[in-house]
Amino acid sequence: MPQSMIIKQEGNYIRYVWAMIFIAYVSWIFYMSSSVPHITLPELFENQDKVIHAGVFGLLSLVAWRVFSLWSRLTYVKLLALIFTSLYGVLDEWHQSFVIGRNSDTMDWLADTLGALIALSLLKYFQKRAAKHNEPPPDCHEMQLLPVGQLDLHDSVH
Repeated sequence: MPQSMIIKQEGNYIRYVWAMIFIAYVSWIFYMSSSVPHITLPELFENQDKVIHAGVFGLLSLVAWRVFSLWSRLTYVKLLALIFTSLYGVLDEWHQSFVIGRNSDTMDWLADTLGALIALSLLKYFQKRAAKHNEPPPDCHEMQLLPVGQLDLHDSVH
């Protein structure tokens, strides 16, 4: 089998793994918002739940960005991930309004969206920083492979 076919198959495998992670994560969020919370965390500070919302949806935005960047060639993938995450937050809050023992809160949705914005902004910052230091950014679509004969497998120690 040609090496290019192996690379393409590995790329497809990675795409499907990330898609499964994405589906599992949005399903987990839906499951958690479909029931009365069974886990009660000690309240360490006021509005702790907003920080948790921001963290959960910040992670969702990063997973969405990764999936969208692997499955499309759109230029504005981070913006698409932000919009998706914000809309998912709206739908999550609307869904909670129908769950007995839960309520819908606009401030939760704002925390969801702010968490996504912060996470994607940090991603952009670290991508720019990596590019400045000539490191490949985390969203490389193309793998550059050298034929085995051109690889330098020996470390040069002087």
